[in-house]
Amino acid sequence: RDERALPQPDQTATAQSVVETLLAELPSPTPSESADSPAATAQPTDPAATDTPIQTESPPADAPDLEPGRVTTEDYNFYNPSIAPGHQSLAAAIEVGDNWQIVEIDPLSGLIRKKITETDRIYSNPHYSSDSQTMLLRAIVNGNSNLYLADAQTGEIIQKLTNYPESISYPRWMPDYQSYLYKRYSNADSEIFIGYLDGSAPTQLTDNNRYDGSPASSPDGRLIAMSSFIEGNYEIVVLDRDTGGFQQLTFDSGRDSEPVFSPDGDWIAFESDRGGDYNIWAVRPDGSDLKRVTFSDQNELIPAFSPGGGWLYFQQRQSDGNFSINRVPWP
Repeated sequence: RDERALPQPDQTATAQSVVETLLAELPSPTPSESADSPAATAQPTDPAATDTPIQTESPPADAPDLEPGRVTTEDYNFYNPSIAPGHQSLAAAIEVGDNWQIVEIDPLSGLIRKKITETDRIYSNPHYSSDSQTMLLRAIVNGNSNLYLADAQTGEIIQKLTNYPESISYPRWMPDYQSYLYKRYSNADSEIFIGYLDGSAPTQLTDNNRYDGSPASSPDGRLIAMSSFIEGNYEIVVLDRDTGGFQQLTFDSGRDSEPVFSPDGDWIAFESDRGGDYNIWAVRPDGSDLKRVTFSDQNELIPAFSPGGGWLYFQQRQSDGNFSINRVPWP
């Protein structure tokens, strides 16, 4: 499960304990730490409007020969799916002994082609570059969590991108692939930053005394979606970089997190445990048309769109406790 990046995972933790930590995301802060809701006067979403499934007819393009459903079947925990441009491969983190490694997966067979990384480190959050030659990832080295640029074929570290003593997590590319989003802890809260491959000073996007996490950019770079702890719940919020304003998109007692924009920018998919089990939901960037995408009691998490927009991937917990990578056609 994607580091919800609270405490750094213990390298000797069992799969079950890691999953439970990740599902828990963050410890609930006190009300004083989360009082500044960006939409204090907004009303909760009408529950009657949230149960309509998105139609899942097979897409006309973007690897139409693929089958929906479970992708990976090997006996590993698979986390953080990432799809290469052209749909030539998938990348994911798997749990191997005391560590997590990044693997390349055949999108047709669902089998692991090779391990991309193979060292005594915990790797997670792979994100392919626009040419599939490099990837952004997170690694825990000597107890410190930072971000790296790595060769997508060999796993060789090309560049260390951050060098912080506190936990850094949720790396995601900006549309120019020369900058990237991440979450950084700061005292009693966490904030969202943009970092740059050229080493320029990072840009801080949030400073609101609450927990913000799992940032994702719209295709044009104007909107940044994130999860934010507001009045006792994690909600999906969008920051407009042109105006500096925030808009709260979800209003539910469940935990909403891991937003990601569709390639056309028309939707934001996210995970939510509203109703008791985690499923994938989607909403328009203006907060309209909230829809449920998956209907399962197996905990479905970490949505990731294929770059061509024809498929939506996520990880699903199986009866044996392991997580597989699954997909549904989109839209």
